[in-house]
Amino acid sequence: MAIASDDVDREWIERPHRWDIAYTRNFMILFGLVSSVFDYLTFGVLRLLVSTLAVTALTLTIPYLPGSHLLGFIPLPLPLSGLVVGITVLCALSAEVAKRYFHAHFHPAGG
Repeated sequence: MAIASDDVDREWIERPHRWDIAYTRNFMILFGLVSSVFDYLTFGVLRLLVSTLAVTALTLTIPYLPGSHLLGFIPLPLPLSGLVVGITVLCALSAEVAKRYFHAHFHPAGG
């Protein structure tokens, strides 16, 4: 949409111009590298997030699977499991609230 409505200087329309291949190449290399860094960061974070969720689900599920007693796993009663999950969620939420409060009200010296 932006290209179709882009304004071009009159002298660029009147006659053909040579492309500056070195300039275009350098532009593509620089911005390609910058884009790639952020692509890898995004995929890395998402892979760590998915891995964390998968390991958490596996950890919570293994004691309830058939044969888990062979490995010495004993399932916690569901009410206790719910309590542990609830405490973990409250801990994470409390830490987030405390972090935001701290950064909003306390500034480093000279800052």
